[in-house]
Amino acid sequence: MSALVHHALEAAGLLRVLELRDQARFSDLVAIRDEVEKADWILLGALADTIRLREVGDRVRVAAASKKSAHESDERGLAFLREVSLARIFSERSATIAVDLERVGIELAEVALSFGANELCGAMRNKRGLAIAEEELGGVGKRSKRLLLASVKKRELADVLAASGKVAEFVEAS
Repeated sequence: MSALVHHALEAAGLLRVLELRDQARFSDLVAIRDEVEKADWILLGALADTIRLREVGDRVRVAAASKKSAHESDERGLAFLREVSLARIFSERSATIAVDLERVGIELAEVALSFGANELCGAMRNKRGLAIAEEELGGVGKRSKRLLLASVKKRELADVLAASGKVAEFVEAS
């Protein structure tokens, strides 16, 4: 955690959450839930991301099929990111916080990875939002140089995650 994040969490009284999690004092953590939920959404995200990094590391599972997320919500945008953060903060240690690509879209799902999520699930989509066909080709240039679009999308996602210090782990859905 950077000095800036540490100072901001300290000023907001949120470092106590890390202490309670480290000591496995989850009943005490639940007791301060109302106070934590009132915190600024960006601070909740920083706290949740710190917890994610400590407990599950930099690996992000990417599963091809949708599954029920641990924090089912109809929220969108900032409210959704707040929900993801709270799911991480109040979950058991090392819990999987999954985000459904089909429900929220790839852009918001990628941001959610910095708010405590550690798994993306759902079918990869093309630019029009349609599921990628098994033999669909993609890429730039001559048709003969095109690759399977699914592998192009996987490589792009792996590159985006690597740029943010995370490692993509592509798995078959369980």
